[in-house]
Amino acid sequence: MNSISMLLRSTFPVAGILLFWGLVGQLLPLSAATTGARIGGILMATLYVFAIATSRHAHTTESAEHTGIHGVARENVRVAVAASSWFLVAFVCWFISVPLEQTPNNWWFGRLVTAVATEGITVATYAFVGTGVLTVVLYVVSASSAYVGSHGSNGYYSSTASKSDD
Repeated sequence: MNSISMLLRSTFPVAGILLFWGLVGQLLPLSAATTGARIGGILMATLYVFAIATSRHAHTTESAEHTGIHGVARENVRVAVAASSWFLVAFVCWFISVPLEQTPNNWWFGRLVTAVATEGITVATYAFVGTGVLTVVLYVVSASSAYVGSHGSNGYYSSTASKSDD
């Protein structure tokens, strides 16, 4: 991915997938079902990231070519900025939830609103942390696909192997 904005735009669907499955998990009555829904969301988002990364590797800068410390640092800063923006949003969600959990509500409607808001923020925090991690995965898979695509397999794996070898 050539720019931070392109990397961020590519991860918005990941956040949507994780939010959806996190909310589904919150609606299920069993904790095992909640865990299963969240794991399903993580798997779906990860597969989405792999599919997007391998299909868009042509737009990726070849970070493997940056053998110097400056080139490697520059690529890592790009990825860190994109991923840390998701982590920052997750931190803000957590920061908002702390006072909500400590708010004394003597009225039943106040307790209900606090519980719903706290659970919603918990799901959002889960989704945004997962999106931050998968932002890094998206870059790594995309950069490695671009590197292998431009440098060949060097004999380790060849997708254009001759069928006459069978």
